[in-house]
Amino acid sequence: MPTLQKDFMDSINPGQLREPITFYDLIKSPTPTGGTTAVETYYFDTFARVKPMKAYTVFLDQKLVMIQRYSVIIRYDPEYELKPDMKLTYNSKRYLISNILEVDTRKRFVNFIITKAGK
Repeated sequence: MPTLQKDFMDSINPGQLREPITFYDLIKSPTPTGGTTAVETYYFDTFARVKPMKAYTVFLDQKLVMIQRYSVIIRYDPEYELKPDMKLTYNSKRYLISNILEVDTRKRFVNFIITKAGK
């Protein structure tokens, strides 16, 4: 029996991928003191479907903080591999890929979750 997600993947059309997003990869390089530094470098631009998911609250630094997650779907491109530590820009705000849910079995779409990145 097909899942709801598969049914959506089969029925998506290019007009739904209309939100511009930019991906940044974190390049880690060693420092002279034995540590590492991470530098964000431009990876690629694409269009996506971005939908808010249910927000949740967590207790952070003795405060309740609401965290909004978003479900993102982009067209699959074998030239670019997404990783969970990548950042992206959407609506002039920085987000972090928190979970890659699914790469469509026919390699047509990638579905992942993003959350607001720290400063």
